[in-house]
Amino acid sequence: PENFFQKHFSAKTLKMSSQERQILRKMDFPDMAREALPLIENLLINRNKHDNAMDLIAEFVFRERKEDHSRSQAQFQKHPAMPRLSSIEEFQLVLVLCEYFSRPGPDATRNAIFFSLFGGSISRTSVLNKLISTAVSGSIAPLLCAAGTWMQQLGCTSPPSLELAQCIVKDFVIFSSKSSEQLKSLPMVAPRFAANFMAAVTDLYLNGGKGQLLAPPDLLLDVIT
Repeated sequence: PENFFQKHFSAKTLKMSSQERQILRKMDFPDMAREALPLIENLLINRNKHDNAMDLIAEFVFRERKEDHSRSQAQFQKHPAMPRLSSIEEFQLVLVLCEYFSRPGPDATRNAIFFSLFGGSISRTSVLNKLISTAVSGSIAPLLCAAGTWMQQLGCTSPPSLELAQCIVKDFVIFSSKSSEQLKSLPMVAPRFAANFMAAVTDLYLNGGKGQLLAPPDLLLDVIT
């Protein structure tokens, strides 16, 4: 179905006025996230409005709201902080993001959106880990390619990249009774993600600078050898 905002507004004339924000705020989650993503893309790619896009991401994708300490207590009560995403809402958001990143489009656009969504944020790690585990399970190549670029930008041995790699190992190796065909096929599905994942895994288990070396799980060795 045609996106609500794509149907009613031209991309060239679209402006994130208070009216559009109010329309999004009246929507239920995850519909608000689904409708906000094309607007975020337009602001980032076509209009170079990074700060506005980041505000939309925080409020309508992850339902975060900054506390304005300049408000009085009475004013603040009129605008209570949105709750963090529940487990069900995280699952709903993962499905929305899988759908969004599966759409045809330039890799550069997907990479920019992915980095804007997650950057090096600690608070969004739970959604990120679930999203990439789902992408590995479903072999969603465009999403995995964007995640691979994100790992490369942050550094394969950065804490967010290592945490993501550890999550993938847990989901597809430690909690699995047999070697994962999805992991084995990663180099063919998403070579960049596979390369960065391997670099992160190597640091997790074979970095002598971290003290005692951890033995990689046998199933992991079966996948990578």
